Amino acid sequence: MAEGDPPYVVLLGAVGSGKSTIVEKVTGEESLASSAGTSATRCSNPLWTRGGEFIISDTPGSNAMGDKFGQNIWIAAAFNYRPVAKIFIVVKADVGRMDGVISSIR
Repeated sequence: MAEGDPPYVVLLGAVGSGKSTIVEKVTGEESLASSAGTSATRCSNPLWTRGGEFIISDTPGSNAMGDKFGQNIWIAAAFNYRPVAKIFIVVKADVGRMDGVISSIR
């Protein structure tokens, strides 16, 4: 990454983990996220944040049920768009599961 270039961030995670929701919040874009159990993101999508501090790339879910090869091609494309400054792995916090973990610890 050349000095002065904005950092480029890639989000990775399973379908429904919240990657598109995060992108919506930091970029101001709308209608990227879906509440359905299927992947709404079909390709990598690099976008500028609201203030232009960095570029963030949404990617398809890594565990998509449909076109797995195609989804993985787009994930690879996100890494080839430009040099990556940070990779964030997004995981969904499942409250029901967390309660079970906490109760088993007690």
